[in-house]
Amino acid sequence: FDGDGSFLMTLQELVVAVRENLDITVFVLNNEAVGMVRQWQDGFFEGRRMASEYPWVPDFATLAEAFGARGYTIDDESEVEDVVEAALTDDGPSVVDAHVDPTENVYPMVPSGGANGEFVLAEEQL
Repeated sequence: FDGDGSFLMTLQELVVAVRENLDITVFVLNNEAVGMVRQWQDGFFEGRRMASEYPWVPDFATLAEAFGARGYTIDDESEVEDVVEAALTDDGPSVVDAHVDPTENVYPMVPSGGANGEFVLAEEQL
């Protein structure tokens, strides 16, 4: 599993997966943002956002195919089971572009400047 912001920084590694015909599947949780950064900005900086949202993010399934891997897209929760089964039964590398709610936050989280022992468990603690 990888976020879309993170995958944008490493997707060139698909070349190796295709060249070596690795039987791997990457699930990209696509919220059109660097989600943890956006979450910090909303929680600790009064929603002032800078360089954390990417509404122009590419179609990762199409990119996977451009690299020679299989590409799948999940746009709705009802598609999850069928797409996951198809991606996991394919031979060779594949990428699943799973579109998720861009407003969904992830907890626990470590606040900006905080230590690992100072994590926040819920939005109410921000």
